[in-house]
Amino acid sequence: MIFKDLRLIDWLWLNAYRGWLSKIGAAGWLVLMCGAAVWAHIDIEPKETIPSRWETFTLNVPTETETPTLEVQLDIPEGFEVEAVGRHPDWHLAIRRDERGLVREIVWSGGQIPSLTFEEFKLLAKVKTPGTYEWRARQRYADAQESTWTTRTMVRAEGSALPAQKAEEALKTAQAALTVSFLGVGVATVLILVTLIAIWQGSRGKKRSDA
Repeated sequence: MIFKDLRLIDWLWLNAYRGWLSKIGAAGWLVLMCGAAVWAHIDIEPKETIPSRWETFTLNVPTETETPTLEVQLDIPEGFEVEAVGRHPDWHLAIRRDERGLVREIVWSGGQIPSLTFEEFKLLAKVKTPGTYEWRARQRYADAQESTWTTRTMVRAEGSALPAQKAEEALKTAQAALTVSFLGVGVATVLILVTLIAIWQGSRGKKRSDA
């Protein structure tokens, strides 16, 4: 009867242990998926600038599908002036200008961005008037599918952009620290449970040998 009770206790401990592991694993997977949801789309940096300053803008293009990206098209917001486009030897560059000679569209083609990788495209540009400007990007894949993305740049009056950038950076740092803290608590909980199980099983084995 005693051995049956001990086997029952073992079974309860084992199931509790597996339950904790599955919950922690699910939480970790959720964190990773949330991270993927945040980063798996075309974006452009910096998010903020000031009027009339030449800025190097970086277009981040990840491929979140199973088929590679073969072409990227970027529509330049009205009001922006593009002075130069970063060199990419593996990609063919096509530029469309308006009647004033200003760049309105840039197309990178002939290269390839495989699944779960990303590429960066750079351009030197400026804008004179404060406000919110919207970039539109089109991503075309090897299977002939296409995704359209929009991202915004805030142009603030000189002197107000830097504090906003610092606030955004501080928020990102705090979010990252909070994520790491949650994962640390989960790992510590698993270690404590494993230690308790080992101590309990060791004491039970000693009792059996004494008996």
